Parts: sequence; structure tokens; C-alpha cells
Amino acid sequence: MCFFIKSLFRRCGKGLRFYPHDVFSYSNISIGDNVTIARGAHFTGISVIEIGNNVVFEPDVFILGGDHNTTQIGKTMYEVRNWKLPENDKPIIIEDNVYVGARAIILKGTVLHAGCKIMPGSVVTGDVSSNVVVAGIPAKPV
Repeated sequence: MCFFIKSLFRRCGKGLRFYPHDVFSYSNISIGDNVTIARGAHFTGISVIEIGNNVVFEPDVFILGGDHNTTQIGKTMYEVRNWKLPENDKPIIIEDNVYVGARAIILKGTVLHAGCKIMPGSVVTGDVSSNVVVAGIPAKPV
């Protein structure tokens, strides 16, 4: 069964460890070699999600690629005619040797550069430099 599920990803390297009951929007996710995704993962959205090599995701990590047009204040989403704008679906890039702690949330348009560490419970809303540790909401260097 896992072999079939792996084939659903846009690209899937060697040594992927994940739970088949996690939630993925498979067709837009590329995964490198030796990636571990712990239980409770939720990687979804229209945006491209690229994951490098030797990346570890602890339990309950959310990667939310894509958003909706929220610029029309005073209107419900049902009243908004243009649900999507080009800036709503920026890609998420996770480079090699990144660690993402439990219950972290990574939002659209984020680049996690090589070797960075995202502490548990953090919400990442922008780029994280190489070999930097971030924590908090929104995530900041510590």
C-alpha cells in the first residue's frame, strides 16, 4: 500500500518514512531522499511544496500552501468573485537538512533554507535563513 501512496506524490525520493493516514495534496508535493514525516502531518494546498533531502518533521506539522483572496473587507467569502489572486499560491520550499518541530505551521511563500530548525509550535510566515533556529508566532530567530 505504501508503494502505491508514494507514487501519488509529484516526486518521491528514497527512504521516505511517513504514515499513510496523514493528509497530503500529493500531486503538488516533491520529496527528496531520507525524509521523515511523523504522525499527524497535514501538507495541503494548491501551491507547490518542495521538500529537500534529510528533512525531519515531528508530529502534527501543518504545511498550508495557498490561500484565498481576503482583500475585500466586509464581504463574506461567498460574495467574493475572485477567490484566488496570483499572490495567494506562492510555493513553499524546504531545503536540505531542515528540522521542523511538533505542531509547527508553515505558510505559503516560505523558504526554509538548509540546516534551519523550526521549534515546536512555531508559525512560519516568511523565509528562514540557513542554520538559524526560529520559534514563536510568528517565528523569529532565537
